[in-house]
Amino acid sequence: MNDGSYYMWQVAKKPSYRVTYEFVSGTKDKGLPQEVTDLLPIDPASYAHGSTVAAIRPAETEVRTDDGVWAFKGYDADSKVAAGAVGFTGTWEFSAHEYRVTYEFVSGTKDKGLPQEVTDLLPIDPASYAHGSTVAAIRPAETEVRTDDGVWAFKGYDADSKVAAGAVGFTGTWVFNPNASVLNRVPAISASDRVIAVGDAFDPLEGVSARDEEDGDLTDKVEVLSSTVDASKPGVYEVVYKVADGDGASATKAVSVTVNPRMEGLNRVPAISASDRVIAVGDAFDPLEGVSARDEEDGDLTDKVEVLSSTVDASKPGVYEVVYKVADGDGASAVKTIKVTVQARMQELPGNSDGDSNAGSQTPGNKLVKTGDAWALGASAFVGAVVLAGAVLLSARRLMKNESGRIK
Repeated sequence: MNDGSYYMWQVAKKPSYRVTYEFVSGTKDKGLPQEVTDLLPIDPASYAHGSTVAAIRPAETEVRTDDGVWAFKGYDADSKVAAGAVGFTGTWEFSAHEYRVTYEFVSGTKDKGLPQEVTDLLPIDPASYAHGSTVAAIRPAETEVRTDDGVWAFKGYDADSKVAAGAVGFTGTWVFNPNASVLNRVPAISASDRVIAVGDAFDPLEGVSARDEEDGDLTDKVEVLSSTVDASKPGVYEVVYKVADGDGASATKAVSVTVNPRMEGLNRVPAISASDRVIAVGDAFDPLEGVSARDEEDGDLTDKVEVLSSTVDASKPGVYEVVYKVADGDGASAVKTIKVTVQARMQELPGNSDGDSNAGSQTPGNKLVKTGDAWALGASAFVGAVVLAGAVLLSARRLMKNESGRIK
């Protein structure tokens, strides 16, 4: 009915939410560069409560930097329902650039080209090195090459090591000494590969010697050209030695040093010495009497033995158990169980004790003993009683015979 009145309805407005984005690094100890964080999406829209918000992909999913490539791996969710503040977290992972290493030999002697015997010694490194890592130059297998007209000597690379920040190359120089084999012999270094354990003291000059045909012993002239050994970490390392004679002829030698993990000694289990026991009812019982323990590493552990459990009741006959335990200083333990037999006590018959005035001189064989509730006659007493009874019977028969003879 329209009576001229007007009605108004107010519709409740649903709340709306904004969306934020965050990028994190998925590579340990590697922070995101500015080039990545600049790709954070910005969403100007507002989303009504209950609506579904789809994550906005970054404009680029791969970013190249000087040291490697950052790749976008995705958000924590492809979409979320707006029920409050909405946020998406995207993860990026880093892969460092990797580089190969090349080697080149050049002649340090003017107008003298390298022979094939020298170029054949060019090292080949199959490994790839991550951006920023340090690459140590590989020494040639030989540092002296003899030819018909002289000796080529390796003088070293342009650097002992380089940091991988692009293509890595080492240039080694060889110098020719005409008739060097006649004029001056190159000294020789004697050094072998070494194997040590983590924590061992390492002296790089231990066991190293050098000799020269002209100058003799040059051991005190040997120097460590380089060493990568770290005796605190397992690994394979290199030590390079150098020695020169009085005329300047020099030699180098590289050895490997292997650092192995230290092997810990095996801890042996201690041993308990305890035997089964037999006691009588009423006897005092000490469970630790006669019990001992020993360990190969810690020695005597008798004072460490404990009674883990005991069922012994010395007031009642029966067979019981005692369980012992002992542990050494490193926690290795041993357990042993013995049996304890409690027997009924053997008692003397009353009136037959050594203090009885009528007992006379008795031996243990003349005693009456009681086992439980029954009286038993000692073996010697029993035999004596039988002999006595026989003698009485024989005397009685003779008396009767004599009396019979008198009547007649």
